[in-house]
Amino acid sequence: ERANRIKSLWWTKSSVIPEDVKQNMSQGERDFFEGYDKIMSTYSQEVDVDLASDMTPPEDLMVQVRILKDYGEILLRSGHYLDLKRSSVCMLRSDVESLLQQGIAVHMRN
Repeated sequence: ERANRIKSLWWTKSSVIPEDVKQNMSQGERDFFEGYDKIMSTYSQEVDVDLASDMTPPEDLMVQVRILKDYGEILLRSGHYLDLKRSSVCMLRSDVESLLQQGIAVHMRN
């Protein structure tokens, strides 16, 4: 049961474990998560599919997000660099998926 929950965590949060969840995991569970992350990341690269992205088709290609804190410069999937500062920004959905999963940004609904 715990192994299935840890696998499910990867599918919802990708490779980032929220701190409150991490504190409730044993070292063995954290090691299992890291191993599962490596397997899934390797497979994702081999098949050239982002398994951690949202599985439902997007309604819009562009989304407006609010960056929650100054984060620094990141490389986007589009190949461009963006300096993330605390503010609102409009980005391609494919560029922002991991930021949403990691809690760096939140989607601003219209």
